[in-house]
Amino acid sequence: MHLDIRTLVFVLSITQILQIIVFSYQYVLNRKNYRGVGWWLMWSAAGVAGFTFMLLREIPSVKVISIFGQNLMIIAGVIFLYIGIMRFFGRKENRGIVISIFAIFLILFMYFLFVVDDFRMRGIIICTTLAAVSFMSAHALFFYKPSAVASSANFTGVFFLAHGLFFVIRSAFCSKRASIPTILPPRF
Repeated sequence: MHLDIRTLVFVLSITQILQIIVFSYQYVLNRKNYRGVGWWLMWSAAGVAGFTFMLLREIPSVKVISIFGQNLMIIAGVIFLYIGIMRFFGRKENRGIVISIFAIFLILFMYFLFVVDDFRMRGIIICTTLAAVSFMSAHALFFYKPSAVASSANFTGVFFLAHGLFFVIRSAFCSKRASIPTILPPRF
């Protein structure tokens, strides 16, 4: 079975749009105020925007901008998700760490896109950032959860931990110019 990038983007966009509908219902229409749900809504919206930018890569005149927009939205989205998790548990995220991670990502990614076009380094930067935020989310799920949601938080935390480890391994493969199978597009 061969899955092209357009089909993948379409399926992922539909999934994200459905998440936006569910979060909107919970956040706006249902009038139940769960802390953090608005941040999860922004995570889903950033995902849709990132997938939209991914489709623009095939247009040569906007390819570089689409690469920048896609990865900016994906990183912003996972940061929104982390903030949503922290807020859901009634905690405040450390803004200094969140802003530092995003700023370092943005500066390095822009340098290796606009100044020195090196997709291998962009891959390392993206994977390292995704790993860091995944580990932060796992930490929040393991250590800040209330007892009422402990089992589901632990279950989800294991997935964030695995996600972070996957991106650490992927970052190592990017640094050795090797490839590892992934559902992400092959070029960052």
